[in-house]
Amino acid sequence: MPAKQKHIVIRSGTRSTSVAWLTLQNDLSISLGLRHRTYVVPEFLEQRLVWSMFNRETTHYSIRMVPDVDATLLRSVPNPHFTYHPASQLFHLTSKTKGSKHQKSDGKVLYEAIAPVPLILRDQRELPIVDCVTGPISEFRDRSVRYDPGVDHEEIGFDVGSENSSVRVRMSFVSPGDRDETLHRYQFDWGEVACRIQLSAENPQLPKLGWVYIG
Repeated sequence: MPAKQKHIVIRSGTRSTSVAWLTLQNDLSISLGLRHRTYVVPEFLEQRLVWSMFNRETTHYSIRMVPDVDATLLRSVPNPHFTYHPASQLFHLTSKTKGSKHQKSDGKVLYEAIAPVPLILRDQRELPIVDCVTGPISEFRDRSVRYDPGVDHEEIGFDVGSENSSVRVRMSFVSPGDRDETLHRYQFDWGEVACRIQLSAENPQLPKLGWVYIG
């Protein structure tokens, strides 16, 4: 299947900035990346997990969505992206290395897990994967979308009422055809899974990235 890329563009008044991207790759891999530095919980990094049908637990690697989080207790991560590879059933969270020019697999792997998503979706309707929030939009510089040649592109626009707002981006997987495209909720069928993106405006806060593992 030809690759596709979706650009999440936040608009406030006359300002417009691209904060994240979603890539649907021709090998059926799915990636969600952020165009800014964010924070994660350091204790949960560099783990390698394997899904089990018999000992299933849901683990949330996340930071509370509150404005007064102490950044000194967190790990700063530049331009992270999360990828699911269906051929190997592998998830990984990668951070862009300093000085690298591309947001592909040239950075440090922060987290890996193996999970058969189509099998999991037989047991539950939706599989949450990534939950992240940007810093206040006022802290972003205006940034236009960067288009890769030969790739089908689409902008996902999201309007916020105030530049002081942060924006929450959540990604989950569902079965293809199980659609729920309510306001600011987008879905893209891709191979044996469908990727669902949900956007919402939040109170201004520290940028942070969380993810969910069901093992």
